Amino acid sequence: MSPSLEHFYTIEIFLSKTLVDCTKNGIALCTRAGQFGAAQITAPGEQIRCRFERPMKSVHLFVPAATMSEAIRRCQLAAAEEVSLQDPAFRSDPLLGRFVGALTTAASADGPVPPLFVESACQSVIAYLVRAQRQRERSPAQRAGLQSWRLHKVIAFIQANSRTTLSLQAMADEAGLSRMHFAAQFLLATGMTLHRYLTECRLGIAKQLLAEGSSSLAEVAPETGFHSQAHFTTVFRNFTGLTPGRWRYQARQTSGSALPGQELLLKCEAQQSDL
Repeated sequence: MSPSLEHFYTIEIFLSKTLVDCTKNGIALCTRAGQFGAAQITAPGEQIRCRFERPMKSVHLFVPAATMSEAIRRCQLAAAEEVSLQDPAFRSDPLLGRFVGALTTAASADGPVPPLFVESACQSVIAYLVRAQRQRERSPAQRAGLQSWRLHKVIAFIQANSRTTLSLQAMADEAGLSRMHFAAQFLLATGMTLHRYLTECRLGIAKQLLAEGSSSLAEVAPETGFHSQAHFTTVFRNFTGLTPGRWRYQARQTSGSALPGQELLLKCEAQQSDL
């Protein structure tokens, strides 16, 4: 949970990928794949709480409210129309990621960072976010995907049943939508296909079993929804770069420390109330 700042806006930009589940002021904000360049804005006094699937790199800009107001005023003058800045809610923007990454590299050079550099960087990021928002508003193709309540209902259903065989129809029924519409809206809302999300859930459970128990791979495979040990091993290696056996060995070698690929892994259980 991030601290609530009374006089600053907080702008966070991802410089690597993860899956984020976020609430703001106690209300579900989004659940989606946080891609490179994904951004989120917290206004003064707002309380934000996020869960991340894995450790990631991000940049936080703490912008004084007066600086934000001045930057918005300049954007209004340039656009000759009313301008506001809404929270992108971790919407992917690779160009923003490259821009902020370059600013971070420049700021990491030897010597103190001049205040003018920091102020200019903040104003540039704000101006970019305003421009990107205006472009989205003018494009009818930009939609938010599933409604928040539908998304959380489906995710809870998937997490609760990820060890069983789940059909697209069953998940669509849970959302109250047709199969094709549901699949498209889920992808738009999360940045992940249903198959990818379900596989991530199953692998999360598998990692817990591998790290915490003594079950054999032949036992873990069906327990996590894979139809054979060979299938489980292939998928596990494709996603983690390690075989299940090798991953378990490394997990045991690092007992008491962060497990490989599982430092902040979201547990695939219906725990929406904890968000």
